[in-house]
Amino acid sequence: MLNWGLGHASRMLPVLRMLEEQEVVPVVASDGRALMLLQKEMPHLQFVDLKSTEILYPDSGSMAWAMIRQTPTILKNIWTEHRETERIVKKYKIDGVISDNRFGMWSNVVPSVFVTHQLFIQVPPQHQWLSPIIFRINHYFIHQYKECWIPDFPNEPNLSGKLAHSRSLDANRFKFIGSLSRLKKEMVAPEYDLLILLSGPEPQRSIFETKLRKQLIHYQGKIVLVRGITESNHIETQENMLIYDHLTTEKINYLMNRSKLIVCRSGYSSLMDLVTLEKNAILIPTSGQTEQEYLADHFKKRKIFNSYPQNQFEVVTALNDNQKYAGWTNAETAPNLLVNNILKFLQFIVTNRI
Repeated sequence: MLNWGLGHASRMLPVLRMLEEQEVVPVVASDGRALMLLQKEMPHLQFVDLKSTEILYPDSGSMAWAMIRQTPTILKNIWTEHRETERIVKKYKIDGVISDNRFGMWSNVVPSVFVTHQLFIQVPPQHQWLSPIIFRINHYFIHQYKECWIPDFPNEPNLSGKLAHSRSLDANRFKFIGSLSRLKKEMVAPEYDLLILLSGPEPQRSIFETKLRKQLIHYQGKIVLVRGITESNHIETQENMLIYDHLTTEKINYLMNRSKLIVCRSGYSSLMDLVTLEKNAILIPTSGQTEQEYLADHFKKRKIFNSYPQNQFEVVTALNDNQKYAGWTNAETAPNLLVNNILKFLQFIVTNRI
């Protein structure tokens, strides 16, 4: 799994659990915080520390431009990752590979699946001339895999908008698998007025936390703040605010189901959690991340979730304005889409095993 924030790891938990239900024994390869999260959630599995491409995130400015500058390094690391994947396949006698957004984790020996919702990467207006180049690079690597699984719905309403629905796709290679979430909806009364879930890469995670803490001093409701730091399990209480560094899936599920409103990033995994639980939220995209900015705008235009740029977010103003937004009310999560694709993939492995 990719170690760019915790979302790529958390959204693969239902995939791992479904594989275990089919009596598959997964070997999990990841690194950093993503690896730590998976080890905490499923400690009985076998883990391999596989270094991700280290992306340098800017304190300000365009994330897209930062990615462009790092492209040569990224491409070099993809091929290194591919060679390491083949070594892991051989060492652990792997029968198939499912890669969440790690471009280099296909195998020439066993069938491989790539998981992504970013088939048509959004490029900032000032860099539109790069769009065809980025598309070709993106799809070159996707086509190294037998299939591409898209965590979204095939029709409206969908989650990814133009990211996966800009044009028709080859149904033999591209498969929609529904919303991936480790959480489950509960019919319970609210206990908290505001739940804030911080996530994503540094330094933006810390910048947003500092801004929020100053503002929340004046908020009178009952607040829970989850800092999104996997390295510790510190718990702190400040006036009307309960603060956790990091929580298990069970505790996150408990809090999200029992909170009236959630403030979080517009990362794709966070959106899938909100959709699964049918919760209302205010989205704050990570500054400079084109994908999160597009998704926040996508849902705001549809009057589903309100959103603000990080530097414009004010708690009181946001809460007063949020009555205009209905939240996600379509209860469809389409679990059979995932089950069916996993079963077909496993059957392919069995029938084609050498």
